[in-house]
Amino acid sequence: FPVTIGATKSNWSTPTANLSNGAYQVVTQSNDRVILAGKNTNGTLYGYNIYGALDNSFGSEGVVDMTSTDPITGCCVDQYDRIITIKTSSGSTVLQRVSSQGLTITSMNGGAAISSAIGNPKVILDEAGNIIAASATSTGLTIARYNNDSTGTNNGSQINLPLSDC
Repeated sequence: FPVTIGATKSNWSTPTANLSNGAYQVVTQSNDRVILAGKNTNGTLYGYNIYGALDNSFGSEGVVDMTSTDPITGCCVDQYDRIITIKTSSGSTVLQRVSSQGLTITSMNGGAAISSAIGNPKVILDEAGNIIAASATSTGLTIARYNNDSTGTNNGSQINLPLSDC
């Protein structure tokens, strides 16, 4: 399908052919690399260049296997082009950070961010660069803020909204 990136129109391959179990999020790094998050056999990130081909300088030939069968349901890119990912695993949301080149995967906050999670959690960065994770839970919605540093610890900010307020 034709896509316009900058002033260049490209014919992209069909990325969902690689993500047989769903594509959940698309983000762009500062070098115009497009990151597609979802699930193939495992949670997976695909890096595409501006021409729509897999970027072989990202991960292993354009692919980062997140080594878990859970799909990556959300991601964002920080000021260092690192990719912050979020997924649900065994009832908890899990935050991970992937290096800008897709070569290193680091668990954050001891692995679990929000307990009792259901659905497809999402992640963004606030204006200060903190990680904001949001997920539906069995009782409503939880939003939590984490430091975007080597620890990824919860900085004490968490909001729980009951179903009646959602």
